[in-house]
Amino acid sequence: MLSFKERRYRENLELSRKSFIQRAMSRMLSSINLHEMFATWFFCGKLAFAQGSLGSLATYPLYYIIFKYSGSISQLSINLLYISLMLLLIAAWSIPRYTSKIKTHDHPSIVIDEVIGQLLTISMSATSIIAITTIFENKIGMHIYHFIFLVSFFCFRLFDIAKPLGIKLIDKLMKNTFGIIFDDIIAALYSALTLAITAKILMFFK
Repeated sequence: MLSFKERRYRENLELSRKSFIQRAMSRMLSSINLHEMFATWFFCGKLAFAQGSLGSLATYPLYYIIFKYSGSISQLSINLLYISLMLLLIAAWSIPRYTSKIKTHDHPSIVIDEVIGQLLTISMSATSIIAITTIFENKIGMHIYHFIFLVSFFCFRLFDIAKPLGIKLIDKLMKNTFGIIFDDIIAALYSALTLAITAKILMFFK
């Protein structure tokens, strides 16, 4: 059985350890700028290459969680739309503060707009992609949630990088937070339309 002094010593040691951890966590959290963390999507945009594509890929964990907790594809689309709208508000808050800090408009490290565009693409295209899989009798060689993400990813990245049909013009004319986000929203709309048309054509010729 421990003596009174030994118990006090152990209690003080435990308090010191907890106090050290709390101070370390407090210093770490105070050193993180939340607007920078969100604008760069948890610092994915800080990597030195393909920031836009990495930002879109970094959407996968969030998409996977939402997919697992959605009871149907239609519910998945609705949930992703809600999340996209929430991120739109976060982007409207974080991007101007981050660009003010780095003194550069639409820096490549800003990838929250890609995250929004990727989620919107999946939200609007999931039903079309499901239709495409049924045309091929579900012979896609992977789980459906992987397939939905990969098809929407490649389609969105194609439009976001190529910037056809006015996307490039929006990117040039709107030198503000809205312009940074809006071109990705348009790319998501074009992606969804392309996949919907593709599904209709494949169903017609089936």
